[in-house]
Amino acid sequence: MQVEIEREQLSQAVSRVSRIIALRPALPMLANILLTQSEQSLELFATDLELGIVTTIPLTKDTPHDTSQLVIPARPLFEFLATNTDQRITLTSNGPGLRLESEHMKAEISGVELGEFPTPPTDTPKYQITVKKIDFIQALRQVGIAPAAQDTRPVLTGMLVVVREAILTLVATDSFRLAEKHLTITAPESVLPSIIIPGRTASELLRLAGTDSHGDVEFRFDEHQCQFLVGGTRLVSRLIDGSFPAYQGIIPQAFQTEAHLKRAELLSLVKAANVFSRESGSSIKMNFSTDGFIQVRSGQGQFGQVETRMEAEVTGESIEIAFNARFVLDVLNVLSGQDIVFRLNGKTTPALVTTPDDPNYRYVMTPLRIEG
Repeated sequence: MQVEIEREQLSQAVSRVSRIIALRPALPMLANILLTQSEQSLELFATDLELGIVTTIPLTKDTPHDTSQLVIPARPLFEFLATNTDQRITLTSNGPGLRLESEHMKAEISGVELGEFPTPPTDTPKYQITVKKIDFIQALRQVGIAPAAQDTRPVLTGMLVVVREAILTLVATDSFRLAEKHLTITAPESVLPSIIIPGRTASELLRLAGTDSHGDVEFRFDEHQCQFLVGGTRLVSRLIDGSFPAYQGIIPQAFQTEAHLKRAELLSLVKAANVFSRESGSSIKMNFSTDGFIQVRSGQGQFGQVETRMEAEVTGESIEIAFNARFVLDVLNVLSGQDIVFRLNGKTTPALVTTPDDPNYRYVMTPLRIEG
């Protein structure tokens, strides 16, 4: 291996793939990165056996033609590049190890035997769809608030992906709340198999996408794995086995109360109430009054309580209902429009939250049962 490239470009690539490496991997081998040089690129690959990231750095035409691989510990490689401020750096193989040399610094990092390290998947899943990056990022953020954090039911820690005609639907639920988002996509077939991607995979994809919302995301999958192509990076993940709950029946269709209000103002009110409700499980009460206001108040806690109100357009029946403040804050934070709509059917049945600015998104919350 003999490659000369921009140090910052290599540093970003190493950072991108090494983020999935655990601080103390179950298998010591998984603390490494596989570097593969071909005639046109340098490829970096890291994996924890559930999730893998492959990123590619194009090489200049004057790079010596070589095809070689090295397995190098991720941490010393990342830290050396982070402390190096030179513009360019040369990588040269030294047996199983790697020599790095720039204008003011040089280092040698011991490698490990190639045969023990997993290789990136070379097969291409049979199904493929393309979605605008800006839309996909938004959908992952909006639906990503609902998967379960505990893995007692693994299917609830993931995100259901359903493709019908030219519509991609993402759904997640922890059994206390549910988020659903529809996207228009480009797909070669009208109906594709439904799959469940791990919530961690969705979170990692969001980090890979960063703040650049231009371009498309290419999504490939089959019955066993999925792959996401974002720029020069490929995220590879296993799928979650199991049947996702039949969720359509829990989304309310008829309502006794409907409230239209300003999202940013409600966000401030719920944040204030949550300050005093954290010690009581973050429970808050929301009073939707047909007199034209919504009142938000915390319970009586060690440090006191708070009561706030705002103007709102409330039709139907007045109702007071209790929610987990975090559930309310989550949906208010992932929506960006000015207006939000609450639809309710009594204090013990799920509430539906939508926004006129995004008719393809629905969020359902189960209320809390508390006295007083």
